[in-house]
Parts: sequence; structure tokens; C-alpha cells
Amino acid sequence: MRVSGQPLPLPVLPYGYNAYEPVLTEEAMRAHHLLHHRAYTDNLNAALREMRNRGGATKELAKLGIDLILARLDEVPQDIRIKIRNNGGGYVNHDLYFRMIMPPLMNRSSDGDGATTSTKQAAPLLHRSPASNSTILQAIIHDFGSYESFQTQFTDMAKQVFGSGWVFMYLDGESRTLKLMATQNQDNPIILTQNKSHLMLLCLDAWEHAYYIDYRNRRVEFINGWWSLVNWSAVEDQYRMFQVYDEIMAEIAQKRKDKQQQQAASNTETASTNTQESTAAEDANTNKDGL
Repeated sequence: MRVSGQPLPLPVLPYGYNAYEPVLTEEAMRAHHLLHHRAYTDNLNAALREMRNRGGATKELAKLGIDLILARLDEVPQDIRIKIRNNGGGYVNHDLYFRMIMPPLMNRSSDGDGATTSTKQAAPLLHRSPASNSTILQAIIHDFGSYESFQTQFTDMAKQVFGSGWVFMYLDGESRTLKLMATQNQDNPIILTQNKSHLMLLCLDAWEHAYYIDYRNRRVEFINGWWSLVNWSAVEDQYRMFQVYDEIMAEIAQKRKDKQQQQAASNTETASTNTQESTAAEDANTNKDGL
């Protein structure tokens, strides 16, 4: 959760701008991060500052994490709401997008004399997949039937995004199942469902600014290359965070239940003691009257 009491920073990329080549060039990454992501960051901070300046409930709402604000958009004043929706979504979506990619997986082949080549032609890109023993892979297989089925559905959604938008894999906070969602503009599953319990795990930016410098209008080629960038270890960590949270909340709920049961037992014991003392007092009074 990103607390909004102070200006939100532009998140730092986990790798250098040239680390994603040949899928995405340094020029493309710099433009995407330093121009587009920075613009959403600056515009969001301006909108949050405007909310804080209004005081009252609007000021208090602005102090929450941006994730929570996006799940409570109906509480944001209408004249600021679209700014928070577009720029808050742009901030959160890009943060997730950049955190979930890493240098590409490449098939580095020998040229015959022991030297290893790394050109795009001699080193074709390989699609990454989750570790065979990972919990995220088990969840994907459980909810989509197979990893291949998940990848096909995700890819098809990305190809079909009209204009600008995103594709997300997220964990439904109510059903505890993995789901896919395609969105327009900077919307995401939390914005569209107004459900703060959802956890976004992976996303692909289908806006042209994500790939146009390198691919022009060849979005399908970009999507295919993107699969070699996916950092499944980071996705696993994100997924495990939800599981740990679930375990903590279950433990808290159990402790609360145990405390309530102990309190109920104590109340029952106290009531029983009071009844016995009352009965004894009545018996004593009866005996006294009889004398």
C-alpha cells in the first residue's frame, strides 16, 4: 500500500534501462518510465494535494494508500474523481508492470568454436514460466486447467484490447481464485469492481507508448517478446504475500474466537457461582425464618 500523506515517488526500476534488450530498448524503457510513468506520478500527486487542501473527509481520504482510494472512488469529489482514477490507475498499473518484468530469457547458442553468441537472430527469446514447485503455478493449473491455457487466454486478451488498455491476472479476494481481466485506459480490477480485497499479480501494458518505439504497430510481436520478460519469482512473492496475509487474518480470527469462547465460559461460570450463592442465601433466610 502506498501511503498518500506525502507526495508519492516515481518507483525505481529493479534493473537498468538497457537490461530488457532486445525485447525493449533502452530508449523505449526510458520514455515509458521517465516520461509516461513520471507524468502519472506528478499528476496523481497534484490531484491528491488538491484533495488534502479541501479538508474534512476528503483530506482524510487522500491520506490513505492509493490502492484504497481507488477502491473508494465514489467517495472522491466528482470534479477530482477522473483525475484520481486515470492517474492513480496509471501510477499503480505501471508500478506493477515494471516490478513484474526482468531481463529476457534467451537461448544462447554456441557458434561452434566455443564462443557464445547473443544476437537476436542467434539467441531466440524463450518464454519464461513459473517454477515447477511454485504455489503460483499450482494456482494457475487449478484455476485455468494448465499453464498453456492461461498463457493462451492472457495473450488473446492482450491482442484484442482495442485502443489503449491493460490485461491483468489477479487474485479475486472473495473467491480466492485467479482471474483475468482486460481493461480500457488506466482502469484495473480494483477500480472496476471497487473491491479492495483483490490482489493484482501480473499485467501487460497494451498502450502504444509501451512498445511503439520498438515495434510500431506490431503489438503481437511485442506481446510474444514480453513473455520472456515476466519475472515469475516476483509474481510468486506477490501471491505469497496474500497467502501470508490470509494466514495472519485466520490466526487473528481464531484468537478472537478463542477469547470469545473463554469469555462465554467465564460468564457461564460466574453466573453459576452467583446462582449457587443466591440459592445458599435463600436457604439461609428460609432456615432463619423457620427458627
